[in-house]
Order: sequence, then structure tokens, then C-alpha cells
Amino acid sequence: MTVTNQHNGWRAHAPETLIHLADLVGRRLAEDADLPPDTCELLGYSIARAFCDNFGGTQVYIPKADSLAQNERCTALWRDFDGRNVEQLARKYRISTVHVYRIVKRCRDAENARRQIELALE
Repeated sequence: MTVTNQHNGWRAHAPETLIHLADLVGRRLAEDADLPPDTCELLGYSIARAFCDNFGGTQVYIPKADSLAQNERCTALWRDFDGRNVEQLARKYRISTVHVYRIVKRCRDAENARRQIELALE
């Protein structure tokens, strides 16, 4: 893959982590969006550059992918919850009924917080 002339040679001076990020983004775009290889490489570079512009010089914590999977599971469970199907959800998601109730409470609290109107205290 070749990057446009504007970006040629950036890899020679870039930290390994940014090269890896650009390559990862480019591969995902090629696989998921079916874009041409040159476009994927250019977008990978562009996203790595934007990452530097936004987070350069700071320490960034990146959670493991399982935290995303847990969040997706919680969202799906909340969507499936009808108030009478706790045991069914526990079996479906292979967790305890107590855990289902915890997830439902957390999601309900978040939903209520989004719907609350902030009251001005004087």
C-alpha cells in the first residue's frame, strides 16, 4: 500500500504504537468497509494523526475489549427486560438473577438520569 506523496515517509519517524494504530485502522477499514487499500492506509494515517492531535503527550487508558462486550450484553439485557422475565434473562445471558437485577437497576438509574430535568437551585 502506498500513501499519497504528502504522507510518504511518515513511518520512518513515527513511534511504533502509532504505526500499529494506523495499520490496525487501515486493516479494519479494508475488512469492514471494503475500501481500496490506498484509501485505507491514508485513513489509518489520518486517524493516527488525529489521535496524536487530541491525546499527544497524555497517558491514555484503553480498556480491554471484554468491557465493551459487557456493555453490549447489559444494553441487550435491558432491551429484553420486560419486568417479568428475570429468570429467563439470567438463563439467556448465563448470569445470576441477582446480577440481572443489578444490571436492570443500573440501566434504569441511567435512563432516569437522562430523563430528569435539571432543577435550578437558588
